[in-house]
Amino acid sequence: MNNQDKNTYVKQRITETLLELLKKRELSDINIGELTTIAQVSRNSFYRNYTNKEDIIRSYFSKMLSEWEIEWKQSGSDSNAELFGHLFMYLKQHSDTMILIQERGLFYLFKEGYLTLWGPSAEMDNMTAYTLSFIANGVLGWIEEWLKRGMTESAETMIALLLRTA
Repeated sequence: MNNQDKNTYVKQRITETLLELLKKRELSDINIGELTTIAQVSRNSFYRNYTNKEDIIRSYFSKMLSEWEIEWKQSGSDSNAELFGHLFMYLKQHSDTMILIQERGLFYLFKEGYLTLWGPSAEMDNMTAYTLSFIANGVLGWIEEWLKRGMTESAETMIALLLRTA
């Protein structure tokens, strides 16, 4: 294994282990020593990649949302209905993790990643930033409520509901 492969493996092990531990306990009840021992990686490996446990989840969501964005762009569609439908479908595929994160009070980490990719930026003019903020936070509200309710609706139902309110 080259260094990049080793680092990818370390990150994967740490992430998988943290998500497994979160099924049993709150994030605050999980310590770095326990995490690295169970993941079978060194503390140095942890601190080489992360500052704290929240960074693991931030990284997970950043990767997940980037993968979704690539998939979406490859679809070639420019329809907002299809965009949101694809997003809800992608999140539904990750429902176990999404619900877990919601139940543990960590949805804000998903929100940070989402807004980093699709929220307003300082370079935008005011009207564009306000409009984008309105849309991005509205969609986040739908996602968060969907999670709170156990993601019982299909992605298709969610997009139909969203379009009905537009």
